[in-house]
Amino acid sequence: MLHETTTLTDLQRAIMRTVVYFDLFRHPMRKEEIRRFLQVPCTDEARFAEGLDALCAEGILINRAGFYAPKDPSRHIAERQADEERARLRMAKALRMSRFIGRFPFVRAV
Repeated sequence: MLHETTTLTDLQRAIMRTVVYFDLFRHPMRKEEIRRFLQVPCTDEARFAEGLDALCAEGILINRAGFYAPKDPSRHIAERQADEERARLRMAKALRMSRFIGRFPFVRAV
């Protein structure tokens, strides 16, 4: 649990901002996604992992099956995985249709 004496580093605050933003959309994040969307540059993988692990150890973030969220993400993980599978299945058709539409006269981009 978050204690009153807990002081977050700049990196940990950036991690929290990223995770909390995506949590608004009920979208638990994987470690590599958190790092990709950080608003501060972090080239040191070990430092990033240490900051993320410290947030989990303090109970500020919860890690379930490689997904991170500020509260238990179990239900949202299942929803996200179902959505990803649905998107994967539809991607081939979307690419095929975008190529087709891209051949229309006067179409510059799809």
